[in-house]
Amino acid sequence: MARPSNREQRREDLVRALEAVLAEHGLGGATVAKVADEAGVAPGLVHHHFSDREDLMRALARSLMERFRHQIPDERDPAAYLRAYVDAAVALRPTRGKTAARAWVGLFAEAVRSASVRRIVQRALQTEVERLEARFAALGDDPRRAKENAAGLVAGIIGCLVFGAIVPNTAVGFAAPYLARRLTER
Repeated sequence: MARPSNREQRREDLVRALEAVLAEHGLGGATVAKVADEAGVAPGLVHHHFSDREDLMRALARSLMERFRHQIPDERDPAAYLRAYVDAAVALRPTRGKTAARAWVGLFAEAVRSASVRRIVQRALQTEVERLEARFAALGDDPRRAKENAAGLVAGIIGCLVFGAIVPNTAVGFAAPYLARRLTER
């Protein structure tokens, strides 16, 4: 596998810096200056790699989605896949998972404001609903029920992420077991 170019690596570093800034300071604090400071570079370098803050946000949305999908094992059994999916989405692995979860919440907020970020988040969420819908159908759900279950699971995951970002001490450890129980109450 080829090593990423310096440009690709720098872009990835800046996206990770945005993720950390969003997690620590929220959407309002996610400025290009703070991202540059987090990455240890001059703000002009951020603008060299990204046309604007929205461009950086779109790159973060793609990165978070790609990393999330890599956490899900290639399970053929639909029930096992759904359990692994929930675990990957809300178990919040130490540090990195919590940072990503808080960054997702910031992206959701940005998607309300920015049409270009909203399109990327909408596509990602729609793709997830479709993937899950197929798994629910494989478990025997009729098409309407499979779509409802898939959309409900995605909505539940988003709710857990938002709740966990706002009330972390109350939310720790509840989401994955709760959603997993809901999967078995079909």
